[in-house]
Amino acid sequence: MSEFIFTSYVASTYKKAYKQHYDKVYPLYKSKEIEVGGKVYVLVGQSRLKKHPLLSDFDIFDENGTSADESIGQMIHDYIGKMSMTLSALYKLKDPLAKQVEEAIPPSYLKETFAIKDEEITLLTESLNIVNERLNALIGLVETLFKKEQWDENNIKTLERKWNDFLNEYESRARLLLDLAKQSLKEKKEEANFENELVNNLWEEARVIYDADRLYSPLRASVGSFSADELIEHNYQYGRFRQSDTPMKKTNKLGRGLYWFVLYFYRFSVWVFIPFMFYALWLDDSLTIKSAFPFVIFGIIGSKVKNINKHHLLGKVNTVIAERRAVVSQNQVGSSDKTKGKLKESDSLATGASSTLYETKVFAYHVIYWIIAFFCIFIVPPVYSYFSIDDTGIEWVIYPLLVAAIAIITTIYPFQILSWKRFVVGETFITLGKKKFGVKEIKEMRFSTDKEHVYIYVYYSDNPFKLGVEEGKYKELAEVLERFCTKYHIPFKRKS
Repeated sequence: MSEFIFTSYVASTYKKAYKQHYDKVYPLYKSKEIEVGGKVYVLVGQSRLKKHPLLSDFDIFDENGTSADESIGQMIHDYIGKMSMTLSALYKLKDPLAKQVEEAIPPSYLKETFAIKDEEITLLTESLNIVNERLNALIGLVETLFKKEQWDENNIKTLERKWNDFLNEYESRARLLLDLAKQSLKEKKEEANFENELVNNLWEEARVIYDADRLYSPLRASVGSFSADELIEHNYQYGRFRQSDTPMKKTNKLGRGLYWFVLYFYRFSVWVFIPFMFYALWLDDSLTIKSAFPFVIFGIIGSKVKNINKHHLLGKVNTVIAERRAVVSQNQVGSSDKTKGKLKESDSLATGASSTLYETKVFAYHVIYWIIAFFCIFIVPPVYSYFSIDDTGIEWVIYPLLVAAIAIITTIYPFQILSWKRFVVGETFITLGKKKFGVKEIKEMRFSTDKEHVYIYVYYSDNPFKLGVEEGKYKELAEVLERFCTKYHIPFKRKS
């Protein structure tokens, strides 16, 4: 999508216009130009939500860098949102729909596979030709529009018409398929390969709808039913930051400070320190594979530390934004009074901080094995040689001290290990001591029934947080965490 709709080249006029909302951790993007009412507009913003197809923070500017009015801003965002959703989600429906048009599914097969009513079977088996034709017409239009250098109002109106033609025929089918997918996955049919190939074609379509719903919905949670238009509207209401709006306060200042320190330290090491040491060794006629090896390892470890800190920071920012966008009431999904309020980061309703579902104590283990191995192999021997051998090069002194500085910082923050900690499960997060993991940070959970341990995997660390549970509390905690994972579609596994 980005190569057709957005570019990372942003003119200074738009950079200046967006400056107060700019987060320098993320790149800034600009859309293609769109002419409306004789004026040219662009959408400028950043993508701070992980894997989200739309820009999470943005504004729409005219040629002078002035925010567009509400009607034009929403029109342009909706146009780009529909193109994005067509490419990222609807395009994937082409193959399964074409297969079903080619060979229809007998109603008896559906009854045998799903708990489904007769009227629902009719909905899934009739009007497939019309749905398929309108989908192909929509995709064909979007592919044509992608090739244009600039868009105009006629393009917007044409896309709107094709979009509505398709959704009017497909939306009720999509809702049913989404319900079927959720029910099947709830019954542990993640590896669903149904015996009948025709049913598999329908299941492939259902998974596309399910994955799209997770991708666009707030926190990936089952908190109601959004239409495609409501999902785009939701992104507009929460994502647009006008020039008159107060910028969102940057949270996690310690994490941001550490990120920039490690980044610049790494750049200094790679661009200045390591080349200087190579040059010094070359002048001394001692540049060999053996003498160069420590500096190569230093660069590799520095890169690893830099990436850990970066992913840690991005995970925290991602969580704050996702929680701010979470719809509070299941019964008022997409309601304008909720979405137009733009909840602040500190709002307990937005973050779920007001509700504690479960609390206990756990013993936390989290060891960064590569740092320990590096200390044992590359720190101890050089230090030992420095104090025990007279002929020691300067690299054996500077190198361990620099690596030790990175390792110590990374070990102290953000990781704290080997201690009893308060463990809390909230509506949209879990906390381990003072550390908070939002839904978007958690990659997977595993439950060891024999040793009564819980393993929490996060995106910014290769090693899981291993939790030892208080005696008699394991079963209760595991059940709470399984419900949490199920609600937010977080993978979890049980092992004996």
